[in-house]
Amino acid sequence: MIDKVRPLGVSAMRAIPALLLAATVAFCVSSPVLPATPSLPAAGASPADVVRALVEFLLTPGVELSKLPGAQERFLAPTLLNEFRDTRRVTEGMAAAHPTVRIDVPDNNTLLMSWDAPSTIEIVEARIDGSKALVEANHRWGSETNYPGTAQTTVYELLFVQGAWKLNEIYAYPSEYGYKNITRMTDRLKSLRSQWVETPNTSLERTRER
Repeated sequence: MIDKVRPLGVSAMRAIPALLLAATVAFCVSSPVLPATPSLPAAGASPADVVRALVEFLLTPGVELSKLPGAQERFLAPTLLNEFRDTRRVTEGMAAAHPTVRIDVPDNNTLLMSWDAPSTIEIVEARIDGSKALVEANHRWGSETNYPGTAQTTVYELLFVQGAWKLNEIYAYPSEYGYKNITRMTDRLKSLRSQWVETPNTSLERTRER
């Protein structure tokens, strides 16, 4: 559910793939007022509308995108969809084989580029260039989270594939309690797949910090 729609002006996009400005959309999504059963975006939905619907899914309590194959296929472009599913398969298998070890399995927060879901997400601007689009958003964490007062710029990259706009990549920008460098979703998924390695005696050994 959208609290309000109001123009926010055009902010300068960060230094990621340069796209021609073709549309500017702004609205705010606040987690406490999201619908109980989010709807999938229509095939003709704009890039900003697709991101809005995705955020509604990810912030709705009790709704887990990883358990909804149809929703995954609507929101995620083929490359990101395969990365997400492959990472789920690998990490779930490892978690089943080593139940006493905490294995990080991709979930809604992974797609929000955070270990703790933001309190609000404000979509600032959408840019479209042919079959590619960028949607810039501000993620903010309130006092009830692990990162109070933190703000993070996140850019969603979408492709027009299979007759609809779908998410192809997410870029998270540095923030106080977050990433130190610009981080891509696909890189984060790859790091989750390789977070542990099995040793010859079938125990696990952490390969890197989360």
